[in-house]
Amino acid sequence: MPGSTSKAEPPDPHEPHLLEDFQRKHPKLLSQAAINFAANVFSATLGLLNVVIFTRLLSAADFGTYALGLGFSAIVSTFMCSWLRLYIMRVEPRGDGTDVRAAVVPGLMLSCLIAPFAYVAARLAGLQAQAAIATIALAIGLGFYETTLELLRARFEAFTVMRVTALRAVSILTFGVILTLMTRSGIALLISSTLAYIVVALVFTGRTWLGTTIRFDRQQLIRLAKAGFPLTLSLTLSSISATVDRFIVAHLSGAAAAGQYSAGVDLVRQTLIIPAISIAATFMPCATVMAVSVSVATSPTCRGRLLGTPTGSRSTRPSMTATRTSWSPSYA
Repeated sequence: MPGSTSKAEPPDPHEPHLLEDFQRKHPKLLSQAAINFAANVFSATLGLLNVVIFTRLLSAADFGTYALGLGFSAIVSTFMCSWLRLYIMRVEPRGDGTDVRAAVVPGLMLSCLIAPFAYVAARLAGLQAQAAIATIALAIGLGFYETTLELLRARFEAFTVMRVTALRAVSILTFGVILTLMTRSGIALLISSTLAYIVVALVFTGRTWLGTTIRFDRQQLIRLAKAGFPLTLSLTLSSISATVDRFIVAHLSGAAAAGQYSAGVDLVRQTLIIPAISIAATFMPCATVMAVSVSVATSPTCRGRLLGTPTGSRSTRPSMTATRTSWSPSYA
């Protein structure tokens, strides 16, 4: 209207860089998914070889003990670490300087406190005492490994993720064959898998955890636990539904029948989930970067909030506090 005037917003010097950053990171989705797909195909191939070798080295009952322990450890590790992995996926890809490891490390330590309760649950599920202990140790090692891998995924280090995945697959096979030949026990196979996960995670500690400043912030951990509870509950129930069948078979027909059943079912399941895991592991970090980039580049209000400046202000001093507060496993 002739009587109304609107003042044009001055150009923001950050906007061209943000748009370029968005254009640069958006195409990563396909390349990252392709690399993850290749890593998962290699891992699944060795998983097939694992089944072929371990079913010949172990009796059906011992392999059943291993399959039951592996399934239960996946449930426990999912419950332990999903809320921390969600925090990593949301915050780390933004690259705003927030060190997520400062909260993740004490969160992992606190999560390990559920180990005694998990042991009781494993005993109630039908695992023997030694197998239950080995299972909980595997769950802790698996949680440490998966959290380390999530950090690398969130940083878009696809080739490093591929190296970690490949090394883990080779280590499980190598350690498993060595310990199985020594003891011919399903418990030994659980222990070898635990060693494989921990060793691989430690190999890449310098790239992920070195230099972490641990900050025990009780209120922040409570907020993270509340925010991650729905996803944790959902993934835990999904993990239970994916493994409860083998426990039913073991309860009805024994560990030997569960071992025979698991050997076939897990191979089919792995083949079906490879594409989904490959794309999903990459999509969440990419989606976070895309969402932040679009919001900052297109919305003056959001840009002012994320950059810590009022709408239309020419100040370019960033506010990391404002940026942070603007965002509220299977057979190997």
